[in-house]
This record gives sequence, structure tokens and C-alpha cells, in this order.
Amino acid sequence: MTEEISLNQAWGAIRVVLQEAFSFNGIKNISGLAGIDVTGLAHLVQRQNLGATKGELISALDCEVDHLNNQVKAQVLIRFAEAIVDERPDFKDDLERNLERLGWQLECGNLVPIEIFDITELKELPEPSKKDLIKAAKRLREGDLNGALSSACAAVDSVIEDVYSEHGIKSQPKDGFQVRYKTALRAKGTINRLKTDLSAKGWENENLKLLINNVDGALTQGAKVMEILRRTMSDIHGSKEVYKPLVFDSLKWAALIIRMLK
Repeated sequence: MTEEISLNQAWGAIRVVLQEAFSFNGIKNISGLAGIDVTGLAHLVQRQNLGATKGELISALDCEVDHLNNQVKAQVLIRFAEAIVDERPDFKDDLERNLERLGWQLECGNLVPIEIFDITELKELPEPSKKDLIKAAKRLREGDLNGALSSACAAVDSVIEDVYSEHGIKSQPKDGFQVRYKTALRAKGTINRLKTDLSAKGWENENLKLLINNVDGALTQGAKVMEILRRTMSDIHGSKEVYKPLVFDSLKWAALIIRMLK
């Protein structure tokens, strides 16, 4: 599914609630605040008998939204969602339900594609990291790959700093992202705790070792990929389509790494 189709589906969820929750003039006012050029709607006026209907106004809005480029469209949809929640909080549940049906979720004032993160996953993460991961998802959706990766790394960095502080570990200037992650992981004793828990559940040593080695190896290598990307993202220039899957995966790795360190 292309980004444009996905954003248009999010608009489809928003427009239903917009039409139901607001008056004719209320829709116009919110559209202006959301960033729509309302001069394109000026010919639509609500009058008794011969005036325009809300349905006609929404159809005109469809055209205005459709003409926006993806980056602007994403920002406009966020403002529409924010306005609905702020002005009509009684419609928040309806909006969230409609968005989720079409693969989107509303979290911390941002529209986040479910394919990137599931809200139930984010709720279990520390608050600063959660905010950074939501920011990363938003930036990825808007095409800002460098910003998305930076936010994903910041989400992990904040948890690493907490572990360092908790265990009295001094940061070494030369340590890279992967080394810092491994140092924090050892300090937390996550791997040993995982071994103990699985062993207590009756796991055989051979399967236990295989699982632990692969989980540890996968996340360690994921941290290294993030480290390399962060160091080289300024050189992407016209290669966004090549890098985007790697940045997408980095957001997933970041969430998994944070879980290991939580």
C-alpha cells in the first residue's frame, strides 16, 4: 500500500467523525485551523432552502485534501484529529475506532500507522522513550528518514542513560551505540534473568542456548545497524527508497532493545 493511499484512508476515518460532530460553519473553521485553504470552499454557504449541505462541504474538502502532497497532508490530518479531540472529546472513541479499522491509531496527539507500532506495545515502554518512538514513526511517515532514525536512537539512548545512572556506569566518549547497549544489557542482567526464567519453565539447555544466542545476537546486530545508519544518514541524498526499509526496521529494533533494557 502506498503512503498516499494510506493517508487517504486516514482521512476517510476523520471525515466521517468531522461531518457528524460539527456544524457546517464548525467544519469550515476547523478546516482553516488544520491548514486547508478555505478560499476554495468560499462558494459553499449554508442558506435556508438553497444553501450548500454538510455533505457538499465534505465532498469539497475531499478535493482539497487530495491535492495536498503527502507531507503536508499528514500534518493537516493530525491537526484535524487534534481539533476533533479538543473540541469534541465525546467523539474521541469514535475517531479512534474508525482510524484503527483503517490501520491507524491516535497516540499522544499523533497519527501513527499500526503497521509501525501497536499502541499496546508502546504503553508498556517508559514515557520518554515512548514519546521519542512516536516522534520517529511520525517522521518516518513524513519522509524524514534522518529525523526518524535520530528519534529512534534517542528513545534507546534515554533508557541506556537510566541504566548507566542506576548502576553507576560512566559513559566512555569513544563507545558507540552498540557498545553502550551491550554494557547496559549486562548491567541489567537481562540475559541471565531470561535464562533463569526459561530454565525454570523446563526448557532444555540446547534449545535455551539456541534461543538466547539468537535473541541476543539479533538485537546486538540491530543496534550496530542503527549505529552505522546514524553515522551515515546525512549521506543518503537521493537514496531514500533504499534506506527507508532499514529505518523502518530500526524503529522496531529500538522498541525491542528498550524492552530488553526496561
